[in-house]
Amino acid sequence: MVAPLGPWRAVAIAALVVAVTAPVEVEAHPDEMMVRNHPARARELSGSVHRELTCMSCHTGHDGGACGASASCQGCHEEQSAQVAGDVHARVAATEYARAEGCVECHGSHAIVGVREEGSPFSEIFVSAEVCGRCHGESSQVDTSRFTRDSLADFDRSLHARVLALGDPRAATCVSCHRSHGVFQSSDPRASTHSSVLHETCGRCHEGARDGFASGGIHEAPTGGHFASQLVTWMYWKMIPIVVGLMLIHNVLDFFRRLRDRWTRSSAGVSVGTQDTIVRFTRVERTQHWVLAATIITLAATGFSLRFGWQPPGLDPEAWSALRMLLHRVAAAIFIALAVFHVGYLAATARGRAFVKAMLPRLRVRDIPCVLACCLHLGPPSVTDWRDLVHNVRYNLGREKRRPAFGRFTYAQKMEYLGLVWGALVMTSSGLMLWFLVPVLNSLPFWTVNLAATFHFYEGALAMLVIVVWHFYYVVWSPDVFPVSRTMFDGRMSLEELEREHAGEMASVDEAERGRWDASGPMAKR
Repeated sequence: MVAPLGPWRAVAIAALVVAVTAPVEVEAHPDEMMVRNHPARARELSGSVHRELTCMSCHTGHDGGACGASASCQGCHEEQSAQVAGDVHARVAATEYARAEGCVECHGSHAIVGVREEGSPFSEIFVSAEVCGRCHGESSQVDTSRFTRDSLADFDRSLHARVLALGDPRAATCVSCHRSHGVFQSSDPRASTHSSVLHETCGRCHEGARDGFASGGIHEAPTGGHFASQLVTWMYWKMIPIVVGLMLIHNVLDFFRRLRDRWTRSSAGVSVGTQDTIVRFTRVERTQHWVLAATIITLAATGFSLRFGWQPPGLDPEAWSALRMLLHRVAAAIFIALAVFHVGYLAATARGRAFVKAMLPRLRVRDIPCVLACCLHLGPPSVTDWRDLVHNVRYNLGREKRRPAFGRFTYAQKMEYLGLVWGALVMTSSGLMLWFLVPVLNSLPFWTVNLAATFHFYEGALAMLVIVVWHFYYVVWSPDVFPVSRTMFDGRMSLEELEREHAGEMASVDEAERGRWDASGPMAKR
């Protein structure tokens, strides 16, 4: 018979049993420990280009402190690490901004996306805004003032950025010029943007670039030649609202007075638009008008498409970029050819010479400021025309009994035509500079192209606003022609309209001449 166990012996045996049967804790693998402690990071890693790596591939040790990410990157990316060593980003990371960790600052740490993957911030479309813009954009929280902090804003105004905004990946980005690794300040001979090698960098896209190409600095500076572009921008920002605003006020007054006059004529039983007609514009002149209209519409559509990043839905960005450029240049070539033809028409034909004489009467010295202001759509081209304008405004306000006795052209038509002449000169000269960019930049500093682009855009915007507000009023919205003037369709104008709108011209024609106007009138002959 077994003797009973004492209490202390029973406790000892129980403790021994527990010790023998308890599971043995095995130290977890470092990768498993990191995944368990950092699940969000693990998920990011599993979807990145480093999905085949483990935590310990980069984190050789884990002591609770910061990890040497850039040092870990060097193990696989030796070439890129050698390029970065000593460049501006490496120096900044090492000396000024402790939070910057070299590679990680641009590429991230775990959710690293490949350059060619869809939506990658390193793709040609996004790299400038989403990577470089973190430090070089206006919203950057890093004080990089001595590294041209607003360079991204300047880039966004460039032709490269606008083509990029259309979705064309062929356009240059920040890294196209500055490189992605081994970035140095432009004053450093090692930089790809140093003046000694800039033509080689630009020449990768702009074939024919020579030494001295794009001199004078690329990114805008507050002084020097770039100031001219800023001054022109300021000038147009002030001028466009003034010009368009005054035109709107003028047209509103004119609209209600014409509405009242039309109602008065109708009440008096005066027939409108049913009288005999004369030839106002010949077939050749009407053809010039419609070719001009077609080219302006095409130039505006393709030009503003580039400026504002618009493209037809469903069309491949690269295809639209090429088509847009082709359409714009073909329309520009037709516009220039039309201008040359028009000058020849004015000089070589009797109607053309009569047109010039009526549009530009003998100028006096006092008229020169008026002509200059007229080119900017700031008023008619002579003191006499200014008197007619004041008289007409007074008539619209009920202060005069009759409209001015206009001749062949009213002050409104003279303003529009001479503004078109000036605009054609500005648009053609600036457009040719942008078209033949390489020879221009081989000879002139870069700021001249910026200046040309500024003139080209704002003069085009002003021209379109003047057409909509000024020209369309007289041929569409005016109560006397609504819904549209037929003069540019059939070339004819009623004698009633001629007498109402051009009483000065009508008074110079006697009854006998009116009867044979179609055949003999210098401004009506086909």
